[in-house]
Amino acid sequence: MILPGIAVLAPLMGIAGLLFGSTRALEVQMNMNIFLVFFNYPLTLIALWFVGDHWFYYVTILMLLVNKIISSAAGGKVRFFLRYPNYSDWETEFQNKLPGVTVALEKERKEKSLENRLLSKIGEGLAVRV
Repeated sequence: MILPGIAVLAPLMGIAGLLFGSTRALEVQMNMNIFLVFFNYPLTLIALWFVGDHWFYYVTILMLLVNKIISSAAGGKVRFFLRYPNYSDWETEFQNKLPGVTVALEKERKEKSLENRLLSKIGEGLAVRV
C-alpha cells in the first residue's frame, strides 16, 4: 500500500473509539477511511497496474474498498448514537408526550393501507379486463 500507516491506524482508532466511547476518535477513524478510499486504494491500484501484479491483489484491494464503505456506514450510526444518546424515534416521542397524536397516526396508516389495497384490487381488475 502507498501509505501503510493509515491502513493500520484507522482500525486501531475505531477500536479505541468504541472501547472508550469517544466520538472524536471515531471521527478521526472516519477521516482515515475517507483518505484510504479516495487516495490510498486508487494509488495502490494504479501501482499494481503499473507493475503488472497478479489479479488477486486487485480483488483484495477492491474487497478492502467495499469493507471500508460498509464499516463507514455502520460507524456513522454508532457515532450518531454516541453523540446523541437521548435520541429516540419521533413517533415514540409523540406516543409518550401526546397520546392523541398516536391515535391520529394509526388512523392515517389504516386509511393509507386501505387505499393501497383498494387501488391494487382496481389495478388487478383492469389488468384482467384488458
